[in-house]
Amino acid sequence: MNHQHNFSSVRGEIRYLLLAFNSRKIALPMERFKVLQQLMPGVKFVLWCSREDVGAAVGDWLLSNGILYDKQLFNEPAVQNAADCLVVYEPFSDVNTWIRDAFWTSSMSGGQCLLLDTVDEDAGDQGLANRLELFQMGAGVQFQILGKPNDLGIAGGNVLADGDWLFLGKPAPVLEAFYRNQINPQVTVVTLTEQKDLELLYHLDLFLTLTAQETEGRYVVLLGKCVALSGQFTTKAAAVNEVLDQIAVRLERDYPLKVIRNPMPLGDQLFSYNNCITEVYGVEKNVWLPAYTFDFSDINELQGYEAENREVWQSLGFNPRMIEASFQDLYGVKAGLHCITNEVRSS
Repeated sequence: MNHQHNFSSVRGEIRYLLLAFNSRKIALPMERFKVLQQLMPGVKFVLWCSREDVGAAVGDWLLSNGILYDKQLFNEPAVQNAADCLVVYEPFSDVNTWIRDAFWTSSMSGGQCLLLDTVDEDAGDQGLANRLELFQMGAGVQFQILGKPNDLGIAGGNVLADGDWLFLGKPAPVLEAFYRNQINPQVTVVTLTEQKDLELLYHLDLFLTLTAQETEGRYVVLLGKCVALSGQFTTKAAAVNEVLDQIAVRLERDYPLKVIRNPMPLGDQLFSYNNCITEVYGVEKNVWLPAYTFDFSDINELQGYEAENREVWQSLGFNPRMIEASFQDLYGVKAGLHCITNEVRSS
């Protein structure tokens, strides 16, 4: 590998985790935050709020749960001696919950973290990366957009990268050229288009996960395999698998990749365990997975598939940590843990 900047989706120690809030309806998101905080010791959390009243609601919840926090307007000087939780608010913005789509971060170096403004030009949270440049976190971390391209033409949830691999969920020629010129000229770009007509698989991070592992000279990726939770979903699961199977064949045929299929249960909604947070650094290999059984403890099949997903990660040497909290507010919009978070890593 010969990189100017490390924009890996999996390598590097997670130092900060960012979540976004655009409503005072914060009960479920804050319960997830609480579990994440318990399962990610040492990680500082940045809760980015679209309005001052939203920030106030988040702050009240933190106080009522005994969690210390600092508060900062996004374009004001950094708070000194910051607590492990920082609530950032704007007077008003169109930032939305899907903070993954708005920008893509490099690993932090010397207090600086480079960004790519990945979001499509017409997306609702256009401009968040620009506002992040005005923001300095309490520990002195400063954000800077790399190269300031006008429009990379793809959302952050549709991009995954590690080492010499760049996976795109749709053609993105501006990002591809920029990545080769500014980040890694040796990169192998894999563009997946087979899923373009399947709304269930509208972003790459819903069905593909990178692992930073190799076996027999092949880079290992996890690719979901749809499994019906009951007979009424069999036909729909088969249609999804027809596409995913085509992707699996092409990845192993055309590239030095090892594809491991992990169960992706389908019921009234898609339960994507691929939409997770991964971390590899030193001897540490961690993965945080949504525990959908928290909401659906009565579905025995779901419990079995959830256990199988844990076992897949354990077989790769990872420590899987389950987010035992509700994801009910995300099911109708086909999103998950990776979609609603964005991390800053250090090499």
